[in-house]
Order: sequence, then C-alpha cells, then structure tokens
Amino acid sequence: KQLELSDLSRAFDCLSEPHRQVLVLAGLEGLSCEEAAEQLHVAVGTVKSRLFRARATLRAVQGSSERPEWRRAA
Repeated sequence: KQLELSDLSRAFDCLSEPHRQVLVLAGLEGLSCEEAAEQLHVAVGTVKSRLFRARATLRAVQGSSERPEWRRAA
C-alpha cells in the first residue's frame, strides 16, 4: 500500500519528536542504529525501541498491519 505525501505528513504528525528523529535518521537517511544513537546521544537500545514504536505508529495510522517497506536497521 502506497502512502500519499499528505498521508505521510499526517502520520509523522502523530509521532513524538524523539520518534520522528530516529525514524528520519535510521529510516530515511540510512544511518545504522549505532550511528543514530551516537548522533542523538542515547543508547542503541533506545534507538531500536523508538524505531519499532515509530514504525508501529505509522502502520496504525496507515490502517494496515503490513510492514512498511523500510530498510532493516542494523
């Protein structure tokens, strides 16, 4: 299922700032979880947790249980 730009924008608005940050760094800019953690000054586990929750929120907003086509975080 493909999202329209307005849908994506609305979905991003549902995310907290920390969740948006990690999704942009790891999901869009392609940083590893370790690199994102270093940039955000948080633990790698925190990045992984935020990434999981951000993706789950986007799926819920999208109205689908399908996984979005994101690059798997290392």
